[in-house]
Amino acid sequence: MKIILKEDHGVLGSAGDVVEVKGGYARNYLIPRGIGKVANESNIKAMSELRKQQHKKIEKEVEDAKNLAGELEKVTLQMTVKTGEDNKVFGSVTSQNLADELHGKGFAAIDKRKILLPHPIREIGEFPVKIKVYGEVMAEIKVIVEKEATDDKVVDKVQEEIDAKKAAEEKAQAVTQEVVEEKVEETPEIVAEDEVIAEEKIEEPVPEDSGEENQEEGKE
Repeated sequence: MKIILKEDHGVLGSAGDVVEVKGGYARNYLIPRGIGKVANESNIKAMSELRKQQHKKIEKEVEDAKNLAGELEKVTLQMTVKTGEDNKVFGSVTSQNLADELHGKGFAAIDKRKILLPHPIREIGEFPVKIKVYGEVMAEIKVIVEKEATDDKVVDKVQEEIDAKKAAEEKAQAVTQEVVEEKVEETPEIVAEDEVIAEEKIEEPVPEDSGEENQEEGKE
């Protein structure tokens, strides 16, 4: 029995193919499950027309894909990343990052699954990246990864704040040192004054005992 496959089959063939199978297999399995239908004249004619339409559709899609690929070939994406010492890159550029940039340029049909980026980009430089536009239609874009520009004004302001803080700390330290030195210089003078006072107290004459005077007064 001949049937027309309505969908791709791993053993029998592709959708639209006319194949011959056992009648029982066709009636009990393939046809009830919608995998195929009877290959009569009417169905064959309808399938032939459908295949022509599908073929035209595919041709149009391929043509559109080639035009899109041509536009993509003109694209250069400039990506910026933060860097540290020795231009060490923080983070990476991923296929999702590239897709977002392409969407911003009007290429909404390109999602990250079509961007053939083997691994995220983690270095500064220029890189060619392939894009699978449609079927076997490919395009290649240029991706330039640059380090993020630093705002000189911001850097100057931060440096000024650092310098001002350092100057304030140095001034406070100098004032503290002066106070300590003044206290150290004043201490010997105070000790010397105390010693002079002590010596004066020692040199004062001790008054004579008034007992003898009282005895003489009694005799008189």
